[in-house]
Amino acid sequence: YNTLPSIAPDGQEQITGGEVPASKTEASVAQYPKEVVSIIPPVVFQRRSLVTECSTLVPAIADSLEAYFKNQVSGRCSSTYTCDRESGFTCIDRSKNVPSTETHFETKTIAMSDGNWYAEFLDMFSVPVIYRGDIVNTEDWIDLQTSEVSIVNVFLAPSLQLGTTLRITFSYDGPGRL
Repeated sequence: YNTLPSIAPDGQEQITGGEVPASKTEASVAQYPKEVVSIIPPVVFQRRSLVTECSTLVPAIADSLEAYFKNQVSGRCSSTYTCDRESGFTCIDRSKNVPSTETHFETKTIAMSDGNWYAEFLDMFSVPVIYRGDIVNTEDWIDLQTSEVSIVNVFLAPSLQLGTTLRITFSYDGPGRL
């Protein structure tokens, strides 16, 4: 320990406690003169892609991939464990959105100018579970079928009669392409 080089300047200790700085500089931040408020809670939207047969997307390797994943599951589902023998191998067609009649988290889509979206309040993610026909984990709202997530917040400066919308969108085109 004593042979390690000291990083303290001029051999002084780094933490000496209770010292008062030699000089103090005051900093002030001018208050924005107008009140800005968010008039609605932030909303998160999701666009979902369609689950499809893998043979339509990757016909040359779909059967061999399915066999590989079933083999992986069969080892786990041997005599000790009881589980579903399905592999869970799923293909998502990112060029097609789910039909507007399909629900997600017991919620129907909302038609907007740029297509159909599922909507929830962003605050939903502040709790681990919610009730949507049954108790569900909020972390499951975004999953493999999610192709886009958009967060929208509306701000208003009433005294200026001015408002603006903030929209942040994340697109997911598949593995390795965020």
